[in-house]
Amino acid sequence: MKNFSKYLIALALVFSSFNLVNGTNQASAAATFIAPSSAPINGDYMDEDYDFGDHYGIDYDGNYYDPVYASGAGTVTKVNSGCSNAGDSNCGSGWGNYIEITHNVNGENYLTRYAHLSPGTATVTVGQSVSQGYKIGEMGNSGFSYGAHLHFEFLVNGIRVNPHYYLNEDLEGDVTPEPILHEFDGSWATLRTESPQGNATVNTFASPGVGLNGTLPTGSLYKVYEKSSRNGVDYFRVATDTWVHRDNGEVKPYMVKASYSTTTYEEPAVNPVRHSEGGLAPGDSYKAYGTEVTADGQQWYNLGGMGWIKADANGLQTYRMP
Repeated sequence: MKNFSKYLIALALVFSSFNLVNGTNQASAAATFIAPSSAPINGDYMDEDYDFGDHYGIDYDGNYYDPVYASGAGTVTKVNSGCSNAGDSNCGSGWGNYIEITHNVNGENYLTRYAHLSPGTATVTVGQSVSQGYKIGEMGNSGFSYGAHLHFEFLVNGIRVNPHYYLNEDLEGDVTPEPILHEFDGSWATLRTESPQGNATVNTFASPGVGLNGTLPTGSLYKVYEKSSRNGVDYFRVATDTWVHRDNGEVKPYMVKASYSTTTYEEPAVNPVRHSEGGLAPGDSYKAYGTEVTADGQQWYNLGGMGWIKADANGLQTYRMP
């Protein structure tokens, strides 16, 4: 069912974003950003089936030299070239040949990134202004890639966010969802209640899957403090003795961003052991998987495969989506 839902999302994006006429793509009316490719999606943002860690973008599964379009009007700020298809996986920091475009919408700055392009296909240069739907390059298999596709990322204030929140939306008004700077309070994600059946409320439990004890209105936003599984099904705690089934909430993990080189650790402890990966580089951002407070009062975020990081580390910032 999950994969079927992904394909429905992909089809919706394709048909709502493009009107292929004489080989060119026309943007949907009033959409500030559109899908950069008409190819189907085969890897979504934070896809649980992705085998190589956190996936901070959308993968469009196409063919070599399929056209790639500017998602929105903006200025080209990066064109990385020189990487061959199916060559060095580290070329271009793993993105291979890629292009970055900055966009200013109502005074807000956004950045879109288009990765794994075929060599020699970039049609733009740094400093060039492009319109929405302008062909900027062609799909390829450069960098850390396993087949021809486009990896597309969307950044707000330097934080990689889910592109689906922005594609096909009119952001010219005051409706742009902006990341909110978060102060540690033991939570690590937000959950917006939803009912696949269209009900006005969702059930809550006293513990994961046990002890039906109330309801919450659909469409309401709550902080997530804990995740636990029962019989292979995930539940999220949004308050004391209040757990929500995974199908009744859209969960958005917080993003933890390092301004400076920052050490990570194997486990939260009074005398922690440095993580084998070493830590985060300036500008790195990772999603949070949980929190903990050790006996000395130190607050921690769980970064999954990158280990644990002190919440008060110098220059560390944590963001949540509204």
